[in-house]
Amino acid sequence: MIILKTRVLSAKPVLDVLEANQKFRLLVNISDNVETNLKKIGLPEDSPANSTILPAVQGSTSRFNAYGKYLPLKQLPKISRYITTLEWTREQWAGRGETETVTTEVDIYRDCFQQEFIPPTSLEMTYIVKEAEHLIVSDEMNSTDTPEEIIKTYTNLFLEIFKNCEVVTSNLEDIQPTKIEKRNWTFLPVGEHPWERIEEHLRNRLHRFSDRKLNPIISRQKYIADKGISLAVVGNGGFRSYVAYIFKDKKLCVLESSDIDNATYVFGDNWEQLSQLTKAEILRGELHVHRVIHGKDWKDQIDKILG
Repeated sequence: MIILKTRVLSAKPVLDVLEANQKFRLLVNISDNVETNLKKIGLPEDSPANSTILPAVQGSTSRFNAYGKYLPLKQLPKISRYITTLEWTREQWAGRGETETVTTEVDIYRDCFQQEFIPPTSLEMTYIVKEAEHLIVSDEMNSTDTPEEIIKTYTNLFLEIFKNCEVVTSNLEDIQPTKIEKRNWTFLPVGEHPWERIEEHLRNRLHRFSDRKLNPIISRQKYIADKGISLAVVGNGGFRSYVAYIFKDKKLCVLESSDIDNATYVFGDNWEQLSQLTKAEILRGELHVHRVIHGKDWKDQIDKILG
């Protein structure tokens, strides 16, 4: 998997594609411009394969990797600290009305915050040639044992120098991202008495509502369910306020919210695609074919759409 970012804020983009206790490396292919890319990390252009080097400084990450950094301890009193040495030339009295030019070195001190030194990570890169491809690779790491801060720093080191990197196995083979299965919805086949389960789901979620608020919500949901649904789907997590009613013969999906003062959304027959989208993408992506406000003519509008 290739990472194309300016920098990462954590090791998550790398760890998300790895299994527990999996050995891996970071890699970038420099075959298109070998000499220039070798120079970026400080290797001579004629360097042989299997040359390893502490990368040259290109920015903040590579500077920290090479030199470490100091963190100011602002909670502590300031102390006088040596800053630099300057050459100072001045005229001084030499007697009998004479002066002479004197040049001395002067140490400069200033009141500064006390500091804590963070040692450099000293992560190295290795130039290798594999099957006629020129590659820069990291040391071997382990998804469980390697500290996440090291993985993050190593990743940012590659991104800073090469603008991209690839997560590969320890023997440099591709890693395919794990397929993510979203669990935002639970399907209720019609044969399992969906309305009873839907009503139970709604009443459990809305148990704090008074009957005056709850009954109109239940009534709207049942009105849709009685139109001959093929499949019912209840939302989980952040989708918990929604129930989706699938009408396969009409090629429609009705998304009804149990929130007060919301609306009913009607979609086409692309339910499988919709179920993989986020809540914001569904409601704000203009993917619906109808939007029916919960008003006096709500049932009339639903009748026109569903028959």
